[in-house]
Parts: sequence; C-alpha cells; structure tokens
Amino acid sequence: MAKKILGRATIKFDGRTVLSKKGSTLDPGGVARTPVVGSRSVHGFTEELTACSLDVKITQTDEIALEEIRAIEDATIVFEGDDGVSYVITGAFSTTTPKLAETEGEISATFSGTSCDRV
Repeated sequence: MAKKILGRATIKFDGRTVLSKKGSTLDPGGVARTPVVGSRSVHGFTEELTACSLDVKITQTDEIALEEIRAIEDATIVFEGDDGVSYVITGAFSTTTPKLAETEGEISATFSGTSCDRV
C-alpha cells in the first residue's frame, strides 16, 4: 500500500492562512550534539539546546504587510502538511526582517518560537 508523502504545506499564523509558496522548511529544534574529539578517539559529545525555526516564502498581496510580519510575536504558527501531519510552533516570533523581492512579489521570512510540537 502506497503511503502519502508530504508534498504541500499550509502555513497559518494565529489561525490565518497565508499564501505560502513551495519550499517552506521547518526545523523542530531540540538538542544538537557536538562530538568531543581527542587526539586518539572521540571522547563523547556535548549537548546544546537549539530553537525551532520556520523559513517561509509568502506571496505579497494587499492583505499582508511587511510591517505586520515583522511585528509577529507570541503567535501560534501551524505547519499543516498534506500528508495529515501538522506541527505547531507556540510563542512564535519573527527573527529576521522580512524581505520583499520584486520577482513574483515574494516575501521571505523566518520565525522561531518557544516550542514546536507534532499534533
């Protein structure tokens, strides 16, 4: 039996669906491990907490403004996959200044949050 594979995602900010373009990427964050290497062997690893992040490209229309995206903080962002799997970023905030490209009216934005959970 064939399994449904993620091919499209719907992005929602506080319940509002945005016109996201293909190619959004979600990093759920968590623990990053770094090897500790000695002169003759790997001694083990250290751990560091990393934040979740979402990189998204949004089609610019008169319904969404750069200032509005830049001002996002303490939001709930949903990454809803067409495969039936969704992730929710809570306490979400814009981490970079959104950039508007003349080509295709594309806004590039990055978000982070306090947690990212599969729902």
